[in-house]
Amino acid sequence: MMTETMSGEIVVEYYNACQRYGLVKNKQLALNWLLHNIMSPPNFFVLKEISCELMIELITSPDLWVLQVEMDVYSLLRKWIFLRKKPSWTGRCKELLVDVDNFYKNSFKEKKLCYLELPEAKDCLPVFQRIRWQHVINDTSSLKALKCEKVVPEDWLNPLYKHQWFYRLQTEQNIDKGPNDNLEEDIFLKESTRYGRMLLRPGEFCWRFIGFNYGFDLLLSYVNGMVLVKRNCGNNCSGSIGLQDTRQIMLRLTAASLDNKGSILTEKTTGIQYLKLTRDEECVMLRVQPETVFPLYVTLNVLVYTPLPDYPCPQLDIKTPSTIDYTDVAVQTIGQTETIVITETNDTETDISGESETE
Repeated sequence: MMTETMSGEIVVEYYNACQRYGLVKNKQLALNWLLHNIMSPPNFFVLKEISCELMIELITSPDLWVLQVEMDVYSLLRKWIFLRKKPSWTGRCKELLVDVDNFYKNSFKEKKLCYLELPEAKDCLPVFQRIRWQHVINDTSSLKALKCEKVVPEDWLNPLYKHQWFYRLQTEQNIDKGPNDNLEEDIFLKESTRYGRMLLRPGEFCWRFIGFNYGFDLLLSYVNGMVLVKRNCGNNCSGSIGLQDTRQIMLRLTAASLDNKGSILTEKTTGIQYLKLTRDEECVMLRVQPETVFPLYVTLNVLVYTPLPDYPCPQLDIKTPSTIDYTDVAVQTIGQTETIVITETNDTETDISGESETE
C-alpha cells in the first residue's frame, strides 16, 4: 500500500513510520522520492514536515537531484527554515519567494544579525554546514545573493575561499590535470558538483552551467535521444579556459522520468565514468528509449580537479551563537538605520544555467 500511494502528501509520514518500525525497503523508497522531488518548486509544501536529521541526509546525498546548481540547495534551506517557523503559511510558489525574502530582511532589520547568528537558528547550523559550499562560492551571482540575503555571515565563508584558491592555482598552473582512475568512488561522490536540468519536451537542447569551473567549459546536449558531453575550447567559451591537450574528469550522468505522483518511471545512468578529453572532444554518454516520457530529468555529478587528502574541504567557520551579547548589539544599534537590498528571484521562471536552450 505504501509503495502504490507514495506521494508528496504522505511521503514524510511514511518515512517516519518506516524508520520507527524498521521497514528498511519502504524507508528507502520514501527517501528516494524525496531525493528526486524535493528540489522541484511544486513540492515546497513537503519542506515544513522535514526534520533537521532528514534534511541532512537529503542534502548530503550524491543522489539528490539538484535541478540547477549547488546554490539551489542553499535556496531550498532558506525556504525550509521559513516554513518550519511559519507552519501555518499557505500560498502559491511565487508568494513563497516574496515571503521568504521578507522574513530574512525583517529579521536582519530588527536584530542587525544574519539569521544563522541568532539563538533560534542553532538547530539549523549542522544542516547549513553540510552544503557543498566550495561549489556555491564559485559564481559571482551566488556571492551577491549570499551577501544580500543575510542568512550566512560573510566571514564564515573565509576558509572556503582559501581552499578554492589553492585548487584553482593547481589547475591554472597545470599541476592538476583532473582526477585519475585511481580516485576512490566515495571521494568522488562526496566532493563532486551536482547539476541538473529538466527538459520539458522532446527536441534538441544544449546547455552549460554557470560559475568558475577550473578552466573546464563543459557543454551538455540532448539530440535524437542521446545525451552528450563536450569539452568546449571554442571562441564562445565563458570564463577562463584551460588549453591543455587533454583534461581528465570524473562524472556520473543520469536521465530519468517521473509519473504524476513523483515515482520513477524510467531511469538510465552511466555509472561513474573516467574521461580523458582532448580539446573540443564530444562523447555520447547515454541513449534514452524512444518511448521515454517527458519531462526528462538529466542530473550530473562531475569532478574536474583532484581532491587532496592533506588539503580537505573546510566547513563553515561558525561563530558560536552563545558568545554573542545580543543585548549589547541591540543597544549599539538603537537609532541606526540601514538600507537592506534583497535580490528577488523566481525559482520557477528564471533559468540560472547561464545559457539559453537552443532548439
